[in-house]
Amino acid sequence: MNSVEIIDRVASRIAAGRTPLYMAVHVLRVLEILGSSPGVGRLGVARLLGLGEGVARTLVKHLRIEGLLEVSKEGMRLSDKGMKILSDIRSHMKSMEFPETEITVGSHNHAVLVKGG
Repeated sequence: MNSVEIIDRVASRIAAGRTPLYMAVHVLRVLEILGSSPGVGRLGVARLLGLGEGVARTLVKHLRIEGLLEVSKEGMRLSDKGMKILSDIRSHMKSMEFPETEITVGSHNHAVLVKGG
């Protein structure tokens, strides 16, 4: 299974019930956050992503089930598998801050170039 399929699986429903209130982009952001700032807690992730605590809890649970992160008293960090997925995704995407213009919509704007479409 490739990295994109794993991220999509984390973002999809794994059992009967409601569809998760987060998307693949949130999964990728958690990987990016923990890849650069290990030790962030669930509440920190929720705040950084603009998600509720319950949604963040479900997202973390799905990431743990998939083996992408490890949770301890010190916070969360990516597992070796999570680091591999993040590295693979980064090898296909370049991200940069984008200055505010008439087409931007927020205070934190980014452009992403995806290689090999």
